[in-house]
Amino acid sequence: MKKAAKPTPARGPQRPAAGPPLGCFFAPRSLAVIGASEQPGSVGRACAHQSLLLVDPSTLEAVPDGEPGELLVASPHMVRGYWNAPEETARCFVTVQGRLWYRSGDVLRRDGEGWFFFQDRSVDVIKHKGYRVAASKVDNV
Repeated sequence: MKKAAKPTPARGPQRPAAGPPLGCFFAPRSLAVIGASEQPGSVGRACAHQSLLLVDPSTLEAVPDGEPGELLVASPHMVRGYWNAPEETARCFVTVQGRLWYRSGDVLRRDGEGWFFFQDRSVDVIKHKGYRVAASKVDNV
C-alpha cells in the first residue's frame, strides 16, 4: 500500500540568475513558475505562496503520489468563502488537516518530484470572464 502524500509545501521565492523576479499563476489546467524548467506534460509545481493537496473527492483523504486526486489549494492570501453564498462556500471550501482549502474541481496526479499532471475535471463547469457556466447550458445553445 502506498503512503498518502503530504501537502506540497510552499517554496521560497524563486529568481533567475539575472532579470526580473519569476511570477507564477494558477488557473484550471495551468500551474507554473514562469521561467522555470518544465516537465513534459506537466501543468507545473506549487508556487511559493500556495500549498496544494490531492485528495479522494468523496473522503477528502490525501492520495499517494502517482494516484489521481482532486486538487485542493490553500494560501494565506485566498478568500475564505463566497459573499452571501453559504451553500456554495460550504461546497467549495473545506477544512482538511486543520487548514482551510479551496476545492478546485480539477483532478490531477503528482509525481515523486512534485510535478502535477492534469487528468480530468470533476465538475461540469466552465469559467468564462469571471462567470461559472455549466457546460450543459452551452451545449443547449
